Amino acid sequence: MTTVQQAKPNSNIIPLQQPFDGLKSFGIPESAPAEQGLIAALLYNSHLFHEVAATLDDDAWYYREHTIIWNAMNELVNDGKPIDMVTLSRRLLETESTSQESALHEVGGPAYLTELIRDNRWINYKAYVGIINETHRRLCMLQTADELKAAATDYKVEINESVNIAYGHLDKLNDKNRTFTTIGDGLKSHLDIAEERRENPLAMGIPSGIYKMDKMIDGFHKRRVYLVGARPGHGKTALLMTIALYAAEQGIRVGIFNTADGNEQDVISRLIGIAANVNSHEILMGRCSSQEYSRYVEATVKVSKYPIYIESKKGMTLPELLVKARNMKYRYGLDMICIDYAQRIGIDLSHPKAPVNRAEQLAYISQKITDLAGEEFLNLPILVGAQLNRGAEGRSPAKSDIKGSGAFEEDADVVIMPYREDFSSETMEIIVDKNKVTGRTGAIDAQINKVSTKIGDLQWQ
Repeated sequence: MTTVQQAKPNSNIIPLQQPFDGLKSFGIPESAPAEQGLIAALLYNSHLFHEVAATLDDDAWYYREHTIIWNAMNELVNDGKPIDMVTLSRRLLETESTSQESALHEVGGPAYLTELIRDNRWINYKAYVGIINETHRRLCMLQTADELKAAATDYKVEINESVNIAYGHLDKLNDKNRTFTTIGDGLKSHLDIAEERRENPLAMGIPSGIYKMDKMIDGFHKRRVYLVGARPGHGKTALLMTIALYAAEQGIRVGIFNTADGNEQDVISRLIGIAANVNSHEILMGRCSSQEYSRYVEATVKVSKYPIYIESKKGMTLPELLVKARNMKYRYGLDMICIDYAQRIGIDLSHPKAPVNRAEQLAYISQKITDLAGEEFLNLPILVGAQLNRGAEGRSPAKSDIKGSGAFEEDADVVIMPYREDFSSETMEIIVDKNKVTGRTGAIDAQINKVSTKIGDLQWQ
């Protein structure tokens, strides 16, 4: 077993400048020996630079002097020059410092670099990188804690916005642990997915229950945004609820956010109606046959066991939506989110940076939903309902008809538009006008049950 030989901080030459509070007060081990050892290793063998650069965290150096030295080494490598005592000293001498002296003087001069080589062994460089990264990440955690404290005590910011700021800091901190994927690892995962899909076609993505649509869009994939746009009465909510119910039947954990009317009973009524193949409104009004009521009760018992979680609030603000989505994921481990619908999401206008123009607000909402879908923590697809402009009445819609902002069209990975040419007929189309997943677009023949509003393939009964 190799013992890590650490150098002592060379305080006799210069006192190292610490950019943050001392490590000892937090119980974090001193990183100066590891930093000095790593610099010495690179001076001994400059061929190690690329390996070190690939594994060392960005901004990982704790001491300012070492940051200056590292930047100078990086410049030498970029210029195609070797790293040694002569070239490094010359580069530092030519580099301006924050003081009136050269960078070489600021780091302690050639004497400091000489002392580093004398007191260290380059063979332990990998261990030094590990120590530096660990110290850096612990300091980032302390900084994040300070930022969370600041957000919590800033009473000028609405609480939900403060919570979202906190989530943002934590997600940024999590980036420190992410690494690149090699082509070998990536291909192994790729082949695993291909094999799984060969054996189970539904593994392509979360299924909608509409075969032709699943075939076109490949199901619903993690970290993707699917925009479901339509004029009123054409099946926007019906399609979202049909998809949500079918997914839940397969054991998919679905979160439904009703921003349209804020009534969770409307959501439940739609889901039960689809499951029972009845008009739930007529059931609640007492206008139904005994057979219909029996089916309704049976479906209620069945659906109550599905992993569906509902959050309803009319005019739900964007910060509220983001917080509730993350909380729902934390509590229930969601696999999919459905939002009905985008233009009813509000903005906290008391926030100093809140967009005033409604188009800018909707663009901001679209961007934040896209960011939410891409979060490592959530790791799921988001289906978003959206209204279309009045200009889409009486004709087949296009993605450019999305109401309020072109950002929804631009940010979405897939745009799906249910369209009913004749409201007296049960036949309809599901138009896929944008598809960044498979590239396939076009109109799908489908049908809607006018009693329950369930949407399915044209052959579905």
